[in-house]
Amino acid sequence: MVTSVKDMLEPTGRLRFADIRGFAKTVNHSIFQHQFTHPILVGAALLQGAMKHQNAATAGTTMSFDLEALAAHASAKQSDPSGLQRAIYPLLKQDLSISPSHVFTVGRDNQNDLVLVDYTISRTHAQIKLENGRYFVTDQGSTNGTVMDGTRLTPQKDYPFNAKNEVRFGRFSFIVMTATDLYVHLRAL
Repeated sequence: MVTSVKDMLEPTGRLRFADIRGFAKTVNHSIFQHQFTHPILVGAALLQGAMKHQNAATAGTTMSFDLEALAAHASAKQSDPSGLQRAIYPLLKQDLSISPSHVFTVGRDNQNDLVLVDYTISRTHAQIKLENGRYFVTDQGSTNGTVMDGTRLTPQKDYPFNAKNEVRFGRFSFIVMTATDLYVHLRAL
């Protein structure tokens, strides 16, 4: 039996869904909550859309995604969300992480704490940091930006980050959850 969240982590920082669901169903709330000292990102939607045209001079390794066109269409297409809704990323430091202990990085590179391998994610896309007991999210000048609760974040500016916020990195949308919220959600499945 798995006894620690660290035992369930994939190298990308994602929890193995079957393990965390089983864990939630076999332990009480206080044991589950003790495993998570920071918020948890739970997949909400994987946006589908068009790629912007890039010429050879401006093209980088991150594909530019037409997020403005998505925002203009209230009925933006989403893929079958069942796969992403099983994407659970606790804020935990990874072995390869090079950021300080109070900073959790999000990006495509394997030195990030949350690794999202996708053409719309920059190598170092965003960071979530803990300062004086509060969490903040900061876009690191990523190609496709970071969006919180429908508002695109200004790069290099800290924004308060709380439970129930929706945060999007590239085309990946997540809901911020507490351990209690995740526990109740998993036990209901």
